[in-house]
Amino acid sequence: AYRTLVERYWKVVVVTLKTRLPAGTDTEGLAQEVFIRAFRSLEKLTNPKAFAGWLLRITQNLATDELRKHLRSRSVESYDPGILENHPAAKLARDGIEARVEIQDEVKKVMTAIAKLPERYQAVLTLRYLKGLSNREIAGHLAEPDGTIRNRLFRALDKLRGLLKNTQAASGNTEARESKTGNLQ
Repeated sequence: AYRTLVERYWKVVVVTLKTRLPAGTDTEGLAQEVFIRAFRSLEKLTNPKAFAGWLLRITQNLATDELRKHLRSRSVESYDPGILENHPAAKLARDGIEARVEIQDEVKKVMTAIAKLPERYQAVLTLRYLKGLSNREIAGHLAEPDGTIRNRLFRALDKLRGLLKNTQAASGNTEARESKTGNLQ
């Protein structure tokens, strides 16, 4: 039974850790620690249907502990741009170096923006877009009503769009200043 749970949730745990921790962090080792903590505390889980949400909470707590322990900043450079390497957009980028660099920059911006969101929004975005679960499946895993998950996903996407617009606007202002001064053209 333990093996099945590890196989089912390993990728979600690793991706969650990678989105929350700086690149170069031993996410595989930390993922093992997450499962060890989960199995030691399994008797505390009152609703087996909420296992995924409970495991995600353990993962997020461990990531927070790790960040505190190392006192690292969460700068753009600290995130692994290869997290979504198997994403269809990344596969298309393999044809051209320029396209690949562009995709990696976009992935880095998105992952940085996701990391700035509250944990409850990170959780639904991770389960929906990285794990591929439906809203109903997410509701079951997090032991929340379906309407709450839909609302949370809507709000998470809205906040993510806002963060990405602010990032784009900031980089657009920099480009406008550079073109006025004639630098970097």
